[in-house]
Amino acid sequence: MLSDWGPEGATGLQALGEAADEDGNLPFDTNSDGVLDANDTSFG
Repeated sequence: MLSDWGPEGATGLQALGEAADEDGNLPFDTNSDGVLDANDTSFG
């Protein structure tokens, strides 16, 4: 489930936007603007 990446109660898309790895990096929102779009390397 995508929601497993975020805090409890988060939707899948919210979780992807807030997901961080063990170093605090955002693997999906790579430009840290709070939006998942073509400007992120994961989606561009």
